[in-house]
Amino acid sequence: MPAAALHASSPMHDQVLASRSSETVELRQHIEREVSDVLDAVAKAKRVTRSELVEEILGKWASAKVLEATMVQRLTRSHGTRWESLGGASE
Repeated sequence: MPAAALHASSPMHDQVLASRSSETVELRQHIEREVSDVLDAVAKAKRVTRSELVEEILGKWASAKVLEATMVQRLTRSHGTRWESLGGASE
């Protein structure tokens, strides 16, 4: 599912996509060999690099999280909740 299919009209979704294309950072992480093998196999099948595949996966995840947070914010704001009085502070 392309990232745009998540919620193409969301301004936050557009910001995630725009920031992803305008700036990159290096990400390093130790992962289990089995996970690495699956990533390599899928990347080979899709004819992309492992890095491109990981960026695609993480990009979709980030877009989904932005959409999720936006929906939670909209619902809690429109319905009013006990958390509004906390002002976003966590204990």
